[in-house]
Amino acid sequence: MSAGEAALRGEMSAVRSAARRLSDLGGMQQAMHRLRAGIAQVQASGDSVALSRLRAACRPAERQAQQIAQVRQQAGRALASYAGRVDELQQRARRLRVRRGEAEARRVSLMNTLAAHSSTGAGTDALQAKMRSSLIGEETELGEIERQLAALDEERRAADARCASVLNGCASVLEGLPAGSSAAGFGALGQLPGVSFVARPNTSAGVRKLTAVLLRDGATPEEVAGAWAELIASEDFDADAFIQLHATQLGGLDGLPAMVRVAANRVRAPELLRQRRAELAQQFEGPYGGDKKVEFLLKEIAYLEQVRDGKVQLYLYDRDASRIVEMVGTINANTKRVVTFVPGTFANLEGFYDGNTQKISQWLVKNSPGTVAFVYKDGVFPGGATDPPWWNFPKGIAAEANDPKFGRLAGQQLAGFERGMRLDPTLGSRAQMGIGHSWGLANLTNSEVAGAHYDLVVSLAGAGMPKEWTPDPTTGYFDLSYLDILIGAQREGYVWKGNNPRANPGFTALPLYTGPHDQLITEGSLPEMFSTLMENHNLVAGTNKDNQKVLSDLKTLSLGVNGIVE
Repeated sequence: MSAGEAALRGEMSAVRSAARRLSDLGGMQQAMHRLRAGIAQVQASGDSVALSRLRAACRPAERQAQQIAQVRQQAGRALASYAGRVDELQQRARRLRVRRGEAEARRVSLMNTLAAHSSTGAGTDALQAKMRSSLIGEETELGEIERQLAALDEERRAADARCASVLNGCASVLEGLPAGSSAAGFGALGQLPGVSFVARPNTSAGVRKLTAVLLRDGATPEEVAGAWAELIASEDFDADAFIQLHATQLGGLDGLPAMVRVAANRVRAPELLRQRRAELAQQFEGPYGGDKKVEFLLKEIAYLEQVRDGKVQLYLYDRDASRIVEMVGTINANTKRVVTFVPGTFANLEGFYDGNTQKISQWLVKNSPGTVAFVYKDGVFPGGATDPPWWNFPKGIAAEANDPKFGRLAGQQLAGFERGMRLDPTLGSRAQMGIGHSWGLANLTNSEVAGAHYDLVVSLAGAGMPKEWTPDPTTGYFDLSYLDILIGAQREGYVWKGNNPRANPGFTALPLYTGPHDQLITEGSLPEMFSTLMENHNLVAGTNKDNQKVLSDLKTLSLGVNGIVE
């Protein structure tokens, strides 16, 4: 939920209508008038015994009617006051959101202009300095708007709490009356659109006990899943309010349904944006583009804005630990298969911010109906780092990408992800497909050693498998590759000691695909040959026109995975 959405929630015309209905005592007054008329008729008959009995019987009803009338008027006044306060907050929130959209548009224009000047050298230093100053101003403005919107959300929650306190007090009075709250006109309050404060959610002993289990340090994914299932079955549990309150913990809690974690990370986004903008304001020094951290923060902010707006679904996000898992697709009854895509060496957060790492998964979700994909990078990958420039070429190639211990630990982490993700009631029962590009295959196969199971594993120019790995007889294994920089090293036994997908009989290695510039491998210069082999290695994980045959075969395999398990 982006900043300001809490303030905008609910239609106040419905609240005002409820206030008017509660405050209207006409029906009760008519009933009391008829009751008094009946007493007068008995009195006129001269039967004093009958009159005495009737008055004794009617006194409790009169007292109850008076109590109900007082409660209804009190509740009506509270609702009318609440509606007026929320109208004011909503008007302020709408104005701020318009300002935010305008500031974001100006910021994008400035970023594009600065990027163009940086790449071409156009524009004077004074002009670029002026644009940098304007960009800082826009980021500061956006940060202040987010702060004000978040403050409005807090004011809305405070207004909700005040009104709830009055209504709950009224309800407590009515609970002691024989007629109950429904007779007093309170029954319809729970159906007010967008207004959920009337009930007293998440306060019962049962909900508190389950919450403690769910959020306990060291709780297993199975314990978390069980506690959540019981919570959502509780009549007095408000999931939206719970997610708002515990978003930071829920956004990375294994065992929760995927959509709960996505919702929690969306709630987190406004505060993350505030922190990143504050961080960016401290980084603007020197010429634009000279500081990699500035470029990184600008990309992260643009990405988190998509999370805030619900355009990107984050299953996991911890920037400082280089942890990110993005979910692509929609979970529903039509979901048929779940894809875990693991990128390769040098995979970093910027690849997610730029949208490059997600391309294969997005293509599959679009072209293989019923697919939900998780783009996975839980921790630093080979050659990665948590500080600028966020990668280390020698370490990535010479050490980590070929290190059994590094692969084993990464595989255990991935197996833990699969364990938690598959506790989702919808996802766990669907066909499971793992796709690994380059070192990503080593991560996938190490996760199999650690206990994960996939119905289908696809290697996209995969690096290799650990020596402990053996193919699962219930899993299909395929390798899709071009002639690339990795194959030569694999043939010499330099990569995973020769235990590679094109050499191991556990994999079905499809014939090598032909790249767009393959003639340069044999006919070009040494730099041209090297460049083409690198291009082919990256091409297999892309979605441009030169990779259409790979994509077509990948789609066929993804559609066929259901035949493996059905």
